[in-house]
Amino acid sequence: MVLLLWVPSLAQAQQELPLRDVLDALEARYEVDFNYDPQLLEGMTAAVPEANLTLEEALQQLSNQTQLEYRYLDQTTISVMKRSGNAGITLCGYLKDKDDQTPLAFANVQAGRRATITDEEGYFELTEADPEAQVQISYLGYRTIVRQVKFFKRSCEPVYMVANQQQLGTVYLKQYLVKGVDRLTSGEYRIDFDKFSALPGLIEADVLQAVQALPGIQSVDETVSDINIRGGTHDQNLILWDGIKMYQSGHFFGLISVFNPQMNQEVRLTQNGTDPQLTDGVSGTIAMNTAQRINPKFKANLGINLVNADLFFDIPVTANSSLQLAGRKSLSDLFATPTFDAYFDRISQNTEVTQQQENTVNTNQNFEFYDTSLRYLHRISDKDQLRVNFLLINNKLVFDENTVLDTGVVSRQSQVTQNSVAAGLNYKRDWSERFSTELEAYNTDYILEAINANIELSQRFLQENSVSETGIKALAHWQFNSKFKWSSGYQFIETKVRNLDDVDNPVVRNLSGEVVRIHAAFSNLKLEDQNSNWSGSLGGRYSYIPKFDAHIVEPRLRLAYAITPEFSAEAMGEFKHQVTTQIINFQNDFLGVERRRWRLANDSTIPIVQSKQGSFGLNYKKEDFLISATSFYKEVDNITARSQGFLNQFEFDEGIGSYSAYGLDFLVRKNIWKLQLWSSYSYLKNTYDFPTLIEETFPSNFDVSHTITAGVAYDYKGFKASIGVNWRSGRPFTLPDPTTPLIEDEVNFGFPNQNNLDEFIRLDASASYRFTKGRLRFQVAASVWNITNRKNILNRFYEPVGTQVIQNDQNSLGLVPNVSLRMFY
Repeated sequence: MVLLLWVPSLAQAQQELPLRDVLDALEARYEVDFNYDPQLLEGMTAAVPEANLTLEEALQQLSNQTQLEYRYLDQTTISVMKRSGNAGITLCGYLKDKDDQTPLAFANVQAGRRATITDEEGYFELTEADPEAQVQISYLGYRTIVRQVKFFKRSCEPVYMVANQQQLGTVYLKQYLVKGVDRLTSGEYRIDFDKFSALPGLIEADVLQAVQALPGIQSVDETVSDINIRGGTHDQNLILWDGIKMYQSGHFFGLISVFNPQMNQEVRLTQNGTDPQLTDGVSGTIAMNTAQRINPKFKANLGINLVNADLFFDIPVTANSSLQLAGRKSLSDLFATPTFDAYFDRISQNTEVTQQQENTVNTNQNFEFYDTSLRYLHRISDKDQLRVNFLLINNKLVFDENTVLDTGVVSRQSQVTQNSVAAGLNYKRDWSERFSTELEAYNTDYILEAINANIELSQRFLQENSVSETGIKALAHWQFNSKFKWSSGYQFIETKVRNLDDVDNPVVRNLSGEVVRIHAAFSNLKLEDQNSNWSGSLGGRYSYIPKFDAHIVEPRLRLAYAITPEFSAEAMGEFKHQVTTQIINFQNDFLGVERRRWRLANDSTIPIVQSKQGSFGLNYKKEDFLISATSFYKEVDNITARSQGFLNQFEFDEGIGSYSAYGLDFLVRKNIWKLQLWSSYSYLKNTYDFPTLIEETFPSNFDVSHTITAGVAYDYKGFKASIGVNWRSGRPFTLPDPTTPLIEDEVNFGFPNQNNLDEFIRLDASASYRFTKGRLRFQVAASVWNITNRKNILNRFYEPVGTQVIQNDQNSLGLVPNVSLRMFY
């Protein structure tokens, strides 16, 4: 800023400054960026051009002073280089992925003794290169390019690199929903947050909120800790962060994702046809990945909104390694905001936190959360890469219970905490262009703990639920030829689950611990031939569980055929299993805030959950118009009644059953000018079969028959805006019998899930704007969740009070505004 104030006087006096300072001043004046080799500017000085000059006139003046060329790379980026005629020649180009045309940043480019790396746009430039040298371009995960210098004599044309076999899939349907949301040849959806446009109601790129915009995915209770993929429960989702399995997904016990948006570069969602190297997640997989490139420049950003503040650093440690650090902390201990209060009221509904009883009052309710993330990336050589990850998550809710006794008012503190600590390591080596290996290891620990004080009974009730899991995976990838890629490997997983219920008066202690170990081998053959209309993969996974002497074989399939350049069809199928599940013992467990506790299969009361699924889809895409439709059928066996969250006559039953789900996911998307318009419709029929509970089948708790979303997004020159509506039919619930609602002080329910709540409607909007001031960039954003402040009922249950049956409703968030400010360096 001081430099800018000096500029007019310096220019008038024709005083010369270091050329780098002059370029900095011009960047601020004309809002452009100069791209140059710092060594090229060493010792050079120039006078700052006068303020009344155009940018072209200022550049010509500098060119006359410095004998350098100033060449436009695009409208706002200018390359500084030596003039032609110097010794050697100048090479330049834009490095891109051959399949999806995305820029490849920070790749190594070398010609003889001269070397450089590509910038964020994939641009590289080498001056004074030896005309007889060979140019070598290398980038981890891609085939190395070796070409003669003469190839680059044309003017900065694109250079395309081909991915090695370990890449998970090329783009199949680009911009599936909005900019940055694609469908891959692997059948996965990918959200690339570097290119992400905007979705209604999101002020940040919240991963687990963003995936709910895709067809077939929703949350019946509007949280990220209860995501339902094609009618499944949340514990049937495999959630991975850089390959680490996570057992906790939400802050505010589900309203905000625990995964810092600044750390996640992309997320991949799989509903069917899962790669055999992945297990668990009988309903789907949500895999988040941090950036897999080394940043040569220090970057940082600081953000604050009405819920939390956060910091992010991307630090180049060496030329071949970088460290990303991120931290986020709630602001509740500093001040309260309307957004924070709305979130708190939502999580404390129908819980002991806000329920007041005779002679007992709860006060001093306080909630806070924080998370810390780390990712270290080291390119050991052109063939070797190491990645290390660490994640720490904490939620804490505290309040005082105050009871009036004969001796006066007595207060005790109750609290519930939810924590996760996870670490992972990944090592990749490219032995050749056709063969590579990968070693992955992780450990994840999760604990949920509550202390409930009951003053009248002089009682303290302690509850704990903890999970500790260690996983090791070894993979090999081999590309036979340009068409076929094969991968195979071995995985070992050890999962320990511990549950504790401890009452001090009277003394009752119930401690249980379980361990399950799994050995698995998997293999997959993938066909990707750009000269053929066919693509797909065929593979399988074999798992052995010694504890139960169980042998499980699971085939996986995906097949796609391009009928015409615009019209394609695809079929997918899979068998999967999982040994972890979440159950509810009592609705007031853990103070009613987070009732679910993780349990392991025991081959008796909790069997191994197994699923099979098939789907068929048709896609039509022409230019900016897309229609996609997918039908599916899914069966999931060995589910427990306690895992489904019943609030009727089955609330305390131990039944084992199954559910079957079939339906249709349909999407239409059209781009008009700078607008992206989309609408999706999902039909679902989801039915339970619990033979030990009831002879007949009945609707699932997650049987939401019809879901419609529609939205429009605008993205142009730093300004993004989006508005959209979510509508769905009401979820099922069970009414008490109208003639005899009470029997022996217990609610007498009718046939299960024969009624539906009112329809759910929510209108959301968001907008953001980025601008530059000197070396700093800023972003201001605002969002409104539930603009109409509609009172949506998410769930309904009944309880006896005296001789009456009382209805209780759990409501969604009302109108929730949020604003944020972020500064980038």
